[in-house]
Amino acid sequence: MFFNEATKSLLAVLLCLPVVGIGQLEIDFPAERAVFQRDNSNNGGVIVNGTVVNNAESVEGRLVPVLSWQGQLTEWQVIDTDISDGAFSGEVSGT
Repeated sequence: MFFNEATKSLLAVLLCLPVVGIGQLEIDFPAERAVFQRDNSNNGGVIVNGTVVNNAESVEGRLVPVLSWQGQLTEWQVIDTDISDGAFSGEVSGT
């Protein structure tokens, strides 16, 4: 499972949706050109961490393939519900 810049940008946009307002969320990782491994069953995870400006209760995300052959659409997944000092960290899993 390889996530190019377009996939990372899409993930960043989708992660911003649960937070009200623009510029309220900053993603520190994944970084540009990050590569993630998958297991023998074709499953993998994307570690996501960053900060939120607001007093967010949770951060959610999902994976959406840019092209149909790049993977499968996932449901929304909770990345973190324990946001201390505005920092969040978690994982989004997909196939």
